[in-house]
Amino acid sequence: MSCIHFNIGNSEPEKAKDIDYKSPPSPYERIKNSDTDYAWQSRKTGNMIAISSNCSKNSDKSLQQAFQDVSKGFDRTEDIKQEPFFYNGREALRGIVKGSIDGIAATIDVVLLNKNQCFYQLTYSGVSNQFSEEKNIFENFIKDFKAP
Repeated sequence: MSCIHFNIGNSEPEKAKDIDYKSPPSPYERIKNSDTDYAWQSRKTGNMIAISSNCSKNSDKSLQQAFQDVSKGFDRTEDIKQEPFFYNGREALRGIVKGSIDGIAATIDVVLLNKNQCFYQLTYSGVSNQFSEEKNIFENFIKDFKAP
């Protein structure tokens, strides 16, 4: 499955600097992806973990708007859950979308955060039948991520 990414601003994003994170462990490998700041893909499942940021003046999209953009990436949605929570010293939004993309059952777990004039999107995506297999790796990734 390819990385699922959605534009989080109206212009070419200015990426955040000094993000503190720990790379996901094996079976994840760092991959190049021009749509994200950093991305990793599992050699075992094909699931992906990615960080996207936008510190441009046009990055003032609400968390709800950004989550709606994530949902629009699906051809068909079956289940959508979202929940606000406190993260990195700010109110954030975590959402899970299940549905299909190009006829393939897919699931996305996304954390959306606005902090210090930057917008952050942490994404875990994969084919639905293998999604839960490495979800704990994403949970640890979220715990270790620190926005400046």
